Amino acid sequence: MALDPVRHLAIVPSNRLITVVELVPRDSVHAGMRRGNRFDEFGPQAGTPYAMRRRHLLAPDGAPCNPPPWGTLTAIDLETGRVKWDRPLGSVATLAGVAGSAAWGSPNLGGAMTTAGGIVFAGGAVDHRLHAYDVETGKELWSAELPAGVHASPMTYTSKAGRQYLVVAAGGHKELHARAGDTDAPGDYIVAFALPNGSRQAARHDTITAGTYDGHIVLDGTRLGLTWDLSIAGSDATVAMTTKGIDVTGHGRGRVSGDSLTVDLDWTFPAQHCSGTMHLTGTAANDNSAIIGELRYVDGCTGGETKPGTFALWKPGRHESVIR
Repeated sequence: MALDPVRHLAIVPSNRLITVVELVPRDSVHAGMRRGNRFDEFGPQAGTPYAMRRRHLLAPDGAPCNPPPWGTLTAIDLETGRVKWDRPLGSVATLAGVAGSAAWGSPNLGGAMTTAGGIVFAGGAVDHRLHAYDVETGKELWSAELPAGVHASPMTYTSKAGRQYLVVAAGGHKELHARAGDTDAPGDYIVAFALPNGSRQAARHDTITAGTYDGHIVLDGTRLGLTWDLSIAGSDATVAMTTKGIDVTGHGRGRVSGDSLTVDLDWTFPAQHCSGTMHLTGTAANDNSAIIGELRYVDGCTGGETKPGTFALWKPGRHESVIR
């Protein structure tokens, strides 16, 4: 949980899930671990003839069987013990097409942080997003999708120049479903955000620039190397894309407006004789040396399902582990 010492609030992320707990013979634990569901948890319970097996009650598509919300963020008044506000935390991508699912929340494992400015930052859900909420009302103010699951607690610091940064590790989690039948792919990202610095931004004029970029793209839980050749004429952009490891190529067109880029491209995967489309939105980062963003793509290799993804690209020689 996180504490707001000024408003005397505890901000508590929690799960509301049915958990099935069984006693099993201790001598059957090792066999059960080998052939059981990989999400089962076992406790040996030394000194007894039994071990414990515990698992969440989930449907075949990975959704919890009990009524939602399945994950919440709650503000509790520490002086009265009363709930000040309670709201769903995160979302489940596989249920995005179901009416009302935005209010169901998500199973989560992560921490929250409060700031003196009255904002709560929290992640931990299966949606790979870091969220910001108003500490007084619980209203969501902002969110951003990261390349992997956000299960660390965020932290903040202020530079010598007085600019405040928000930093979080996105490392994924082996036991949380990002999509049905998949686990949260691991990552090694440290991601930083900051509010614009007025004088510095005015002097620098952040903008997307043409050139060759190298980085990575995350598709269906798989991280691939990525190269872009980006051409810009006025506000028109042209992109030639290739990936590494799995040979996917793509070509597309889009628009550039200051520090923002939008591209629609067609991609092909010759090894599987399939293809699809992709819509990408990116933003200039790291003093114009990088482009980071989110995407949605139609996966023609698995029946035409629309799936989310992320990408991060750097100009040669400018690759950094921190994305600002």
